[in-house]
Amino acid sequence: MSTYRKNSRILSTAGLQNILLVFLLFLSGSAYGGEDADRLYAAVDSGDTETVKQLIADGVDVNAPSSRGSCALHAAAVNNNPELIVFLLEHGADPNAQNSQGDTALICATKYAGGNARTLELLLEAGTNPDVRDNKGNTALDYAKKKEQAEALAVLEAAAK
Repeated sequence: MSTYRKNSRILSTAGLQNILLVFLLFLSGSAYGGEDADRLYAAVDSGDTETVKQLIADGVDVNAPSSRGSCALHAAAVNNNPELIVFLLEHGADPNAQNSQGDTALICATKYAGGNARTLELLLEAGTNPDVRDNKGNTALDYAKKKEQAEALAVLEAAAK
């Protein structure tokens, strides 16, 4: 019986060490995309197209989440920046990537950015699933309805048909 307890204690210690390692990686930002992802997100967020292009050319992962938990495409959608949306999608951005709140770029466009029709159209054309729900259980259409976004409602309801 003491051998069993001894082995259980070793497994528990190993399990705790793994949990501690994941926690430390999270705190250091390594659980996300790290500094490069933060620089890409910031460049997209500020509309700095030249820096975005250079970072992508330098090999920064377009889908790596920033320390904020969102990808570059989320920032482009929040800023209704069609040029960067198209550029990121052309360079492999996942239109269905979800941030730490469960938002896709499509959800971000209605939840935070007013539901700009062009932004929504670009994301839908790229294959964004309009039925994805965020961590609160809402879709992009739900936010468009709550915020009375006429443009967004027209685009999203047409996509649902």
